[in-house]
Amino acid sequence: MQSQSMACAQQAQMPQGAATNPAKLKQQLGDWMICEDAQGEFYMNARTQQSFGQPPAELVQLYRASQQQKQHTAQQAVMQQTAAQSLAAQQQMWAPQQQQQHWCQQQQYR
Repeated sequence: MQSQSMACAQQAQMPQGAATNPAKLKQQLGDWMICEDAQGEFYMNARTQQSFGQPPAELVQLYRASQQQKQHTAQQAVMQQTAAQSLAAQQQMWAPQQQQQHWCQQQQYR
């Protein structure tokens, strides 16, 4: 990732030759880096070293897929938490009944 940050920094210094602030790597998706420098955000392919002022279609697709994956993972976590809470509630409901049954059985054998 450090070499990719350097690529962003090199890219940031290339336009107009006067940039003093290195580009900051904001995010990476696959071969694509989303970078920001004093002039704004730009998109760079780490494999080809090509940079773009607007997000290329391939990067947009990767971004959407990553967002869908995050959403799916979050939904699974919520479902697991809901199931665990439901199980805990059921156990709390059954515990007094089981204690009462146990007490009744003990009374029966006396």
